[in-house]
Amino acid sequence: MREIIELDGFARQIEYNTMADRAWILNSIMDCPSCRANASVLSPANCPSTVDQGSTHPFSVVPEGGTPPYIYTWEITCPDGNVDVINTPTASYTFALVGTYTVKSTIKDNCPGSTPCINSCVIISQVAPLPPPTGNLLLNPGFETGVLGSPDNWWNFQQGRLAVLTYPEPGRVGGSSIGTEYPSLEENKQASWGQGVPVSPLKSYKLSGWVKTSNVMGSGWAGAFLQIDWIDPAGKYLNSSFPFSPQLGTVDWMYYEGVVTPDPGSSQGTVLATLINASGKAFFDDMSFTESEIVPPPTCPPMTSCELTVG
Repeated sequence: MREIIELDGFARQIEYNTMADRAWILNSIMDCPSCRANASVLSPANCPSTVDQGSTHPFSVVPEGGTPPYIYTWEITCPDGNVDVINTPTASYTFALVGTYTVKSTIKDNCPGSTPCINSCVIISQVAPLPPPTGNLLLNPGFETGVLGSPDNWWNFQQGRLAVLTYPEPGRVGGSSIGTEYPSLEENKQASWGQGVPVSPLKSYKLSGWVKTSNVMGSGWAGAFLQIDWIDPAGKYLNSSFPFSPQLGTVDWMYYEGVVTPDPGSSQGTVLATLINASGKAFFDDMSFTESEIVPPPTCPPMTSCELTVG
Protein backbone atom coordinates (compact mmCIF):
# COMPACT_ATOMS: atom_id res chain seq x y z
CA MET A 1 0.00 0.00 0.00
CA ARG A 2 1.05 3.58 -0.58
CA GLU A 3 0.15 6.63 1.47
CA ILE A 4 1.04 10.34 1.44
CA ILE A 5 1.67 11.82 4.88
CA GLU A 6 2.77 15.31 5.95
CA LEU A 7 5.72 15.82 8.27
CA ASP A 8 7.28 19.18 9.19
CA GLY A 9 5.46 20.78 6.28
CA PHE A 10 6.80 18.26 3.76
CA ALA A 11 4.76 15.67 1.91
CA ARG A 12 6.12 12.14 2.02
CA GLN A 13 5.08 8.94 0.37
CA ILE A 14 5.37 5.76 2.39
CA GLU A 15 4.83 2.15 1.33
CA TYR A 16 3.80 -0.75 3.58
CA ASN A 17 2.12 -4.17 3.44
CA THR A 18 0.48 -4.34 6.89
CA MET A 19 -0.64 -1.84 9.51
CA ALA A 20 2.20 -3.07 11.69
CA ASP A 21 4.65 -2.09 8.94
CA ARG A 22 2.96 1.33 8.74
CA ALA A 23 3.37 1.90 12.49
CA TRP A 24 7.05 0.93 12.34
CA ILE A 25 7.73 3.32 9.44
CA LEU A 26 5.92 6.21 11.15
CA ASN A 27 7.85 5.66 14.39
CA SER A 28 11.11 5.59 12.46
CA ILE A 29 10.61 8.80 10.54
CA MET A 30 9.27 10.65 13.57
CA ASP A 31 12.64 10.03 15.18
CA CYS A 32 14.62 11.59 12.28
CA PRO A 33 13.75 14.96 10.68
CA SER A 34 13.10 15.27 6.99
CA CYS A 35 15.92 16.03 4.58
CA ARG A 36 15.90 19.66 3.48
CA ALA A 37 18.02 21.31 0.83
CA ASN A 38 19.60 24.64 1.54
CA ALA A 39 17.92 27.44 -0.42
CA SER A 40 21.29 28.41 -1.89
CA VAL A 41 21.74 25.03 -3.56
CA LEU A 42 22.04 25.61 -7.31
CA SER A 43 21.55 29.32 -6.84
CA PRO A 44 22.26 31.63 -9.82
CA ALA A 45 25.86 32.04 -8.63
CA ASN A 46 26.32 28.28 -8.53
CA CYS A 47 24.24 27.55 -11.61
CA PRO A 48 24.97 30.17 -14.30
CA SER A 49 22.54 30.64 -17.16
CA THR A 50 25.35 30.42 -19.73
CA VAL A 51 28.87 28.97 -19.91
CA ASP A 52 31.50 28.84 -22.63
CA GLN A 53 31.94 25.58 -24.48
CA GLY A 54 34.92 23.71 -23.06
CA SER A 55 34.77 25.45 -19.67
CA THR A 56 34.61 23.53 -16.37
CA HIS A 57 32.16 24.55 -13.64
CA PRO A 58 31.85 23.32 -10.01
CA PHE A 59 28.53 22.46 -8.35
CA SER A 60 27.77 21.69 -4.69
CA VAL A 61 24.78 20.91 -2.47
CA VAL A 62 24.30 21.41 1.30
CA PRO A 63 21.58 19.33 2.97
CA GLU A 64 19.94 20.60 6.17
CA GLY A 65 18.48 18.20 8.67
CA GLY A 66 17.81 14.59 7.92
CA THR A 67 19.91 11.71 9.06
CA PRO A 68 23.35 11.05 7.57
CA PRO A 69 24.89 9.44 5.70
CA TYR A 70 23.46 11.17 2.66
CA ILE A 71 23.36 9.76 -0.84
CA TYR A 72 24.21 12.32 -3.52
CA THR A 73 23.32 11.96 -7.18
CA TRP A 74 24.03 14.44 -9.97
CA GLU A 75 22.38 13.87 -13.33
CA ILE A 76 23.62 16.12 -16.12
CA THR A 77 21.64 15.76 -19.33
CA CYS A 78 23.70 16.80 -22.37
CA PRO A 79 22.47 18.42 -25.62
CA ASP A 80 22.88 15.07 -27.41
CA GLY A 81 20.60 13.32 -24.89
CA ASN A 82 23.32 11.47 -22.99
CA VAL A 83 23.14 11.64 -19.19
CA ASP A 84 26.29 11.88 -17.07
CA VAL A 85 25.90 10.71 -13.46
CA ILE A 86 28.13 11.79 -10.56
CA ASN A 87 27.69 10.42 -7.01
CA THR A 88 29.63 12.89 -4.85
CA PRO A 89 28.59 15.89 -2.71
CA THR A 90 30.37 18.21 -5.16
CA ALA A 91 30.63 17.89 -8.90
CA SER A 92 33.04 19.44 -11.38
CA TYR A 93 31.77 19.23 -14.94
CA THR A 94 33.20 20.22 -18.33
CA PHE A 95 30.70 21.44 -20.93
CA ALA A 96 32.12 19.85 -24.05
CA LEU A 97 29.16 20.48 -26.38
CA VAL A 98 27.23 23.53 -27.52
CA GLY A 99 23.57 23.52 -26.51
CA THR A 100 21.25 23.09 -23.51
CA TYR A 101 22.26 21.15 -20.42
CA THR A 102 19.97 20.22 -17.50
CA VAL A 103 21.75 19.86 -14.15
CA LYS A 104 19.79 17.92 -11.50
CA SER A 105 20.89 17.15 -7.95
CA THR A 106 19.18 14.59 -5.71
CA ILE A 107 19.95 14.09 -2.01
CA LYS A 108 18.56 11.12 -0.08
CA ASP A 109 19.07 10.82 3.66
CA ASN A 110 19.09 7.66 5.77
CA CYS A 111 15.48 7.92 7.00
CA PRO A 112 13.20 5.11 5.78
CA GLY A 113 10.56 6.49 3.45
CA SER A 114 12.01 10.02 3.41
CA THR A 115 11.43 12.19 0.35
CA PRO A 116 14.61 13.00 -1.61
CA CYS A 117 15.57 16.66 -2.01
CA ILE A 118 15.70 17.54 -5.70
CA ASN A 119 17.03 20.72 -7.32
CA SER A 120 17.64 21.42 -11.00
CA CYS A 121 18.61 24.19 -13.38
CA VAL A 122 19.19 24.73 -17.09
CA ILE A 123 22.52 25.93 -18.48
CA ILE A 124 23.23 27.03 -22.06
CA SER A 125 26.71 26.14 -23.34
CA GLN A 126 27.75 28.57 -26.06
CA VAL A 127 30.70 28.89 -28.39
CA ALA A 128 33.48 30.71 -26.58
CA PRO A 129 34.01 34.14 -28.15
CA LEU A 130 37.32 34.76 -29.85
CA PRO A 131 39.60 36.95 -27.76
CA PRO A 132 39.70 40.58 -28.87
CA PRO A 133 42.51 41.35 -31.29
CA THR A 134 45.74 42.36 -29.58
CA GLY A 135 47.21 44.47 -32.35
CA ASN A 136 46.35 42.10 -35.20
CA LEU A 137 43.02 43.13 -36.73
CA LEU A 138 42.66 39.80 -38.53
CA LEU A 139 40.74 36.96 -36.88
CA ASN A 140 42.17 33.45 -37.11
CA PRO A 141 45.31 34.82 -38.81
CA GLY A 142 47.16 31.50 -38.55
CA PHE A 143 44.22 29.47 -39.94
CA GLU A 144 44.22 27.20 -36.89
CA THR A 145 40.43 26.81 -36.66
CA GLY A 146 37.87 25.85 -39.26
CA VAL A 147 36.30 22.92 -41.06
CA LEU A 148 37.41 21.11 -44.20
CA GLY A 149 37.61 23.64 -47.03
CA SER A 150 36.72 26.64 -44.86
CA PRO A 151 38.95 28.28 -42.24
CA ASP A 152 36.99 30.31 -39.69
CA ASN A 153 36.52 34.02 -40.55
CA TRP A 154 37.91 33.66 -44.10
CA TRP A 155 36.09 33.36 -47.43
CA ASN A 156 37.36 32.71 -50.94
CA PHE A 157 36.54 33.57 -54.53
CA GLN A 158 37.96 32.95 -57.99
CA GLN A 159 37.65 34.23 -61.52
CA GLY A 160 36.79 31.27 -63.74
CA ARG A 161 36.33 27.81 -62.29
CA LEU A 162 39.74 26.19 -62.64
CA ALA A 163 41.31 27.26 -59.35
CA VAL A 164 41.49 24.82 -56.43
CA LEU A 165 41.32 26.51 -53.02
CA THR A 166 42.26 24.12 -50.22
CA TYR A 167 42.15 24.03 -46.40
CA PRO A 168 43.80 22.83 -44.28
CA GLU A 169 47.29 22.66 -45.74
CA PRO A 170 50.46 22.05 -43.66
CA GLY A 171 51.43 25.19 -41.74
CA ARG A 172 54.72 27.01 -41.66
CA VAL A 173 55.69 25.78 -38.17
CA GLY A 174 53.02 23.16 -37.61
CA GLY A 175 49.31 23.76 -37.57
CA SER A 176 47.48 24.81 -40.72
CA SER A 177 47.75 27.11 -43.71
CA ILE A 178 45.61 27.86 -46.77
CA GLY A 179 46.37 26.85 -50.35
CA THR A 180 45.48 28.07 -53.85
CA GLU A 181 46.30 26.22 -57.05
CA TYR A 182 45.84 26.71 -60.78
CA PRO A 183 46.66 23.35 -62.48
CA SER A 184 47.28 25.18 -65.78
CA LEU A 185 48.25 28.72 -66.71
CA GLU A 186 45.34 31.12 -66.26
CA GLU A 187 45.92 34.58 -67.69
CA ASN A 188 43.79 37.46 -66.44
CA LYS A 189 42.43 35.20 -63.68
CA GLN A 190 42.92 35.27 -59.94
CA ALA A 191 41.85 33.27 -56.90
CA SER A 192 41.97 34.68 -53.38
CA TRP A 193 41.27 34.03 -49.72
CA GLY A 194 39.95 37.19 -48.01
CA GLN A 195 38.80 38.83 -44.79
CA GLY A 196 37.37 42.31 -44.17
CA VAL A 197 38.74 44.61 -41.46
CA PRO A 198 37.66 48.11 -40.35
CA VAL A 199 40.10 50.90 -41.26
CA SER A 200 40.47 54.65 -40.92
CA PRO A 201 41.80 56.77 -43.79
CA LEU A 202 43.68 58.85 -41.19
CA LYS A 203 45.92 55.92 -40.22
CA SER A 204 48.56 53.72 -41.82
CA TYR A 205 48.68 49.94 -41.52
CA LYS A 206 51.28 47.20 -41.79
CA LEU A 207 50.29 44.13 -43.83
CA SER A 208 52.48 41.06 -43.39
CA GLY A 209 52.44 37.31 -43.90
CA TRP A 210 54.29 34.23 -45.08
CA VAL A 211 54.08 32.89 -48.64
CA LYS A 212 55.27 29.58 -50.07
CA THR A 213 55.13 28.63 -53.75
CA SER A 214 55.44 25.39 -55.69
CA ASN A 215 56.07 25.54 -59.46
CA VAL A 216 54.28 28.87 -59.79
CA MET A 217 54.81 30.10 -63.35
CA GLY A 218 53.50 33.16 -65.18
CA SER A 219 54.49 36.37 -66.90
CA GLY A 220 53.81 40.01 -66.21
CA TRP A 221 52.01 40.70 -62.93
CA ALA A 222 51.81 37.05 -61.97
CA GLY A 223 52.37 34.88 -58.92
CA ALA A 224 51.42 34.75 -55.24
CA PHE A 225 51.17 37.86 -53.06
CA LEU A 226 49.20 39.75 -50.41
CA GLN A 227 47.09 42.77 -51.21
CA ILE A 228 44.33 44.89 -49.70
CA ASP A 229 41.26 46.38 -51.37
CA TRP A 230 39.81 49.61 -49.99
CA ILE A 231 36.02 49.81 -49.63
CA ASP A 232 33.78 52.81 -48.79
CA PRO A 233 30.85 52.74 -46.28
CA ALA A 234 28.41 51.92 -49.09
CA GLY A 235 30.42 48.82 -50.03
CA LYS A 236 31.89 50.38 -53.19
CA TYR A 237 35.38 49.34 -54.26
CA LEU A 238 37.80 52.31 -54.29
CA ASN A 239 41.30 51.06 -54.96
CA SER A 240 43.90 48.41 -54.08
CA SER A 241 47.32 48.47 -52.44
CA PHE A 242 50.12 46.03 -53.30
CA PRO A 243 52.92 46.44 -50.73
CA PHE A 244 55.22 43.89 -52.43
CA SER A 245 55.67 42.03 -55.72
CA PRO A 246 54.31 38.55 -56.49
CA GLN A 247 56.36 35.45 -55.72
CA LEU A 248 57.13 32.96 -58.51
CA GLY A 249 58.87 29.60 -58.81
CA THR A 250 59.38 27.08 -56.03
CA VAL A 251 60.27 29.00 -52.88
CA ASP A 252 60.01 27.88 -49.25
CA TRP A 253 58.22 30.05 -46.72
CA MET A 254 59.14 33.70 -47.30
CA TYR A 255 58.13 36.59 -45.03
CA TYR A 256 56.74 39.81 -46.50
CA GLU A 257 55.61 43.04 -44.91
CA GLY A 258 54.74 46.52 -46.11
CA VAL A 259 52.99 49.71 -44.99
CA VAL A 260 49.77 50.79 -46.69
CA THR A 261 47.50 53.82 -46.36
CA PRO A 262 43.75 53.60 -47.07
CA ASP A 263 42.22 55.63 -49.86
CA PRO A 264 40.30 58.71 -48.67
CA GLY A 265 36.74 57.68 -47.87
CA SER A 266 37.67 54.11 -46.96
CA SER A 267 35.90 52.46 -44.03
CA GLN A 268 36.97 48.87 -44.69
CA GLY A 269 39.91 46.99 -46.09
CA THR A 270 39.70 43.52 -47.57
CA VAL A 271 42.94 41.64 -46.94
CA LEU A 272 43.56 39.14 -49.75
CA ALA A 273 45.98 36.24 -50.21
CA THR A 274 46.07 35.93 -54.00
CA LEU A 275 47.39 33.77 -56.83
CA ILE A 276 47.05 35.56 -60.17
CA ASN A 277 47.86 35.01 -63.88
CA ALA A 278 49.81 31.85 -63.11
CA SER A 279 49.92 28.08 -62.81
CA GLY A 280 51.19 26.17 -59.79
CA LYS A 281 50.31 26.23 -56.11
CA ALA A 282 50.71 28.86 -53.39
CA PHE A 283 50.39 28.63 -49.61
CA PHE A 284 49.76 31.44 -47.09
CA ASP A 285 50.17 31.47 -43.30
CA ASP A 286 50.51 33.66 -40.19
CA MET A 287 49.09 36.85 -41.66
CA SER A 288 48.86 40.14 -39.82
CA PHE A 289 47.22 43.51 -40.36
CA THR A 290 48.06 46.08 -37.68
CA GLU A 291 48.11 49.82 -37.20
CA SER A 292 51.53 51.06 -38.23
CA GLU A 293 53.80 53.39 -36.33
CA ILE A 294 55.52 54.17 -39.62
CA VAL A 295 53.73 56.96 -41.44
CA PRO A 296 54.44 57.05 -45.19
CA PRO A 297 55.74 60.39 -46.45
CA PRO A 298 52.99 62.76 -47.59
CA THR A 299 52.21 62.97 -51.26
CA CYS A 300 53.30 66.41 -52.47
CA PRO A 301 51.22 68.25 -55.09
CA PRO A 302 52.89 68.43 -58.53
CA MET A 303 54.69 71.60 -59.63
CA THR A 304 52.41 73.52 -61.98
CA SER A 305 54.83 76.18 -63.25
CA CYS A 306 58.47 77.19 -63.19
CA GLU A 307 59.63 80.76 -63.83
CA LEU A 308 63.27 81.76 -64.05
CA THR A 309 64.06 85.23 -62.77
CA VAL A 310 67.27 86.85 -63.95
CA GLY A 311 68.59 89.80 -61.98
